Amino acid sequence: MTESTTDDYISQELTADGREAGVELEEYNPFPFDAEKISISDKRVPLQTMIRRLKQGTITAPPIQRGAGIWDDEQQSRLIESLMLKIPVPLFYVAEEEDINWKVVDGLQRVTAIDRYVLRQEFA
Repeated sequence: MTESTTDDYISQELTADGREAGVELEEYNPFPFDAEKISISDKRVPLQTMIRRLKQGTITAPPIQRGAGIWDDEQQSRLIESLMLKIPVPLFYVAEEEDINWKVVDGLQRVTAIDRYVLRQEFA
């Protein structure tokens, strides 16, 4: 299969055997966002801010991340223990949306553990 453009490749991939593949086509956009409008900042946010946002429901996770490989109780408990001992944990990466909600990009397992321990008190 020769690939001349991305649009051609998508069309050929879906119709190579002459049947519909059952994949919905989306309009191809080589520039889905304006890179000039993206602002990246590195800032430390206190754990209390995350807890407050969890209580307010202003932290969300993309559907593809929810439920995928969730840590068991022991792993979550170890994270909470590390936080209590003030052991540094890996960074959380979030994208702030226009409505100021945070969408979890990386760190869903840790956010879930904090939510379960602090807000829902599901394990101790």
